[in-house]
Parts: sequence; C-alpha cells; structure tokens
Amino acid sequence: MISRNLKIYFRDRTAVFMSLLTILIIIGLYAIFLGNNMEEMFKQASGKTIGIQELVNTWVIAGILSITPVTVSLAVFSLKVHDEEESIARSFAITPASRWRIVASYIVSGLVASFVLSVITLFVGEMYIWLTGGAFLPLESWFSLIGIILINVLCCSSIMFFIASLVKKASAFSSVSTIVGTVIGFIAGIYLPIGSLPAAVQTAMKCFPFTYGASTIREIMTKEPLQQVFAGNTLAMDATKEMIGITIYWGDKIVTTGVSLLILSAFAVLFGILSVILMKRQTK
Repeated sequence: MISRNLKIYFRDRTAVFMSLLTILIIIGLYAIFLGNNMEEMFKQASGKTIGIQELVNTWVIAGILSITPVTVSLAVFSLKVHDEEESIARSFAITPASRWRIVASYIVSGLVASFVLSVITLFVGEMYIWLTGGAFLPLESWFSLIGIILINVLCCSSIMFFIASLVKKASAFSSVSTIVGTVIGFIAGIYLPIGSLPAAVQTAMKCFPFTYGASTIREIMTKEPLQQVFAGNTLAMDATKEMIGITIYWGDKIVTTGVSLLILSAFAVLFGILSVILMKRQTK
C-alpha cells in the first residue's frame, strides 16, 4: 500500500508540480521584488553590503524548507480522498489488510514523501547558495537540520492528515489545498517578515506550529551569514533576528529551539490523537 501510494504520487507530475507550486511562487516573488526589499532591510540594519545576498538566500530557503512538508503531505493525502470518492477504498476492504493498516499506509506515504522532498529541497538550496558565492553548512548543522526536518515533517503531516480526513470530495479538497497553499506562506512569515506585521497578527501567527518550524530551521541556516553581516553589532543582529522570525518572543520570554521543537512535537501528537478519534467515528 505504501509503495502503491508513493508510486502514484511521484508518477503524477501534475500532482508533484502542484504540491511544489507554493514554493515556486515564493521563489518567483523573491526573484522579482521581495528579495530586493529584504536586501535593503538588511543593508539598513547592518550598514554593510558584504554577505547580504547569502543571508537573504538562506533565509528564503529556510522558509521554503519549513513549509515543504505542508504542501507535499497534503498532496499525498489527496489520494485518500480520491480512493474513497471513487470507491477504490472499498476494494481494499476485501483484502486481508485492516482498515487501520490501510489508513496507516496513507500516513506513512505522506511522511516519506515529505521527508524525501524536504531533504532534496535542502540539498538543492545549499547548492544554489554555494553557486551564488555562499558557503556550505557545516556537517554538524546538516545533522541538526535533518533532525529538525523530521520533527517538522511529523508535525505538518499530522495536521494535514487531520484536515484531509475532514474532506470527502476531491473538488472540496482541491479548494482546501489552494487555501492552505496560499495561507501557509503568510503564517510561516515568508511573504512578509513577522516583525513587520501588527502585534495582533504576530500573536496569531505564534499560535501556529509552522512559525516555530520556520524559526528553528532559520536559526541554524542563517547563523553564519548573520555573524558575517552583523559582525560586532550584536544589538542590530538581535533586533533583525526578531524582525525576520528567527527569534520568537512570548511576552518578554524568548522561545528557545528546544521549546520550539517541543511545540512541534506536541502538535504532532495532538493532531495524531484527533485523527484517530475522527477515524474511529467515521468507521462506526
């Protein structure tokens, strides 16, 4: 079942393209005008020009990396909606596999596809940074990122599976996917840095785990570029990190990386439990 779901997803070029459409839109927006705005902001904050492009590139790629499992897992879970609508799921019912095993196959398929494409996104992003004059991440940073990506994938996939379980029609699921793909870029602070938004909007964004996924990934990926750009200017660097969503505050307390990962894990467990409850009700 898992192999079947993954083959269907990866062989459907349209599905893969649509799941990456939000990422392509973000890249396009930054290439056209948002990138220039970010560069000017960093120049004004640091008073320097050296290393600015690398900092912008790493910040954008980190944001893209944080939302990749959202769009990818949602696209994979569309198979569940399609199978149920087309009564394909009924044919599975006559096989020895239990309903829970069938459901688990969709979940694992979403996790695997999201993790694989997230790692590919990281590798391609690092190659782009290197080709544009930046530096590769240290090996220890790669190991840290892989772990964070895994937790982020678990969190995002858990939430997306719960959403997918609420939808019964492919047409409705398409609308949901469009809405999620549009909104996620704002929630993760990619289209607009969180610090540039009103306080009420910032508070609302902090209620979503995607903000913390983006924060933890950005913390690692932008560490070296930030030190290069803001060398000797700690106050400006700290203010900039808060502005662009690397450092998250609740009141006057900093949300540490450990707390952010705990929040991601908690949301993964919460929506996993909600999905189980929902599936039990649907099987009655």
